[in-house]
Amino acid sequence: YNHIKKSLSEYSSKRKLTLFAEPLIKKLITIVNQIKPDFVVNLGDLIQDVHDKNIDTENFKHMIRILNQSTVPVYSVLGTHDLRAFDRKEVSSFYGYDNPTYSFDCKNHHLVFLSEEHINSYNENNEKKVVYVINSKDLSWLKQDLDKTNLPTIIFTHTGLAEDNMKGNAFYEDGKYPAHYENRQDIKNILLKSNKVVIVFNGHQHWTKSLVEDGIKYQVCGSMVNNVNYSGTPDGVWLEVNAINGNLNIKEHHLTVEKNNFSMADSFNLNF
Repeated sequence: YNHIKKSLSEYSSKRKLTLFAEPLIKKLITIVNQIKPDFVVNLGDLIQDVHDKNIDTENFKHMIRILNQSTVPVYSVLGTHDLRAFDRKEVSSFYGYDNPTYSFDCKNHHLVFLSEEHINSYNENNEKKVVYVINSKDLSWLKQDLDKTNLPTIIFTHTGLAEDNMKGNAFYEDGKYPAHYENRQDIKNILLKSNKVVIVFNGHQHWTKSLVEDGIKYQVCGSMVNNVNYSGTPDGVWLEVNAINGNLNIKEHHLTVEKNNFSMADSFNLNF
């Protein structure tokens, strides 16, 4: 979300159409309140940070007020842009979380929400690079949490876990910023050993696709404000998930923009 409003022509060459963030979220909340799912998940990056703490704080609180208009619970993980603007404790306080990594059970499924941390990494030339990780404390918690449940488990996180070639990805093909967790293999080892995880959902990578790795399904969800084919049209993507005893049906929807009107576009099924 960004308070600065520019014309569509000014945004047509940019990768993100942040001026559509608020109306898209408002429309989605309207749909949510009509279909009444058990809950909604925000996969992170609630704001586009603008390197101004006051503006970022105002934007974050504003978007949370909009999410709070949902008549069903909304659960969130922390995203990269959230953590560029604030530290984990600050973002957690906005959401009212004691810990941004947490879990609970819902309708015979165990749901785990993993929030990341950003750390500095140095190469052999002592050049600094920021990488994204699930920290050691949360990894220990994750192992213990999975040990305690016998339910099919669904993981929600922000950055990518499954190995995937970023060729053709407008955001990550150049390798300037990480598309995956630096310690993803440590995370996946815990998931595999538990033999309970049926699917992992993540955002961050700005495209929507389904992957399978070592028997675990991975569903990547794009950003609602992606500039589709640099056409000045936001992607408006959101996923509707039905889970029964570990079997999932995922329907991909897109909100479209036509002359300032937002409506449901075509949808299709992603069957696991």
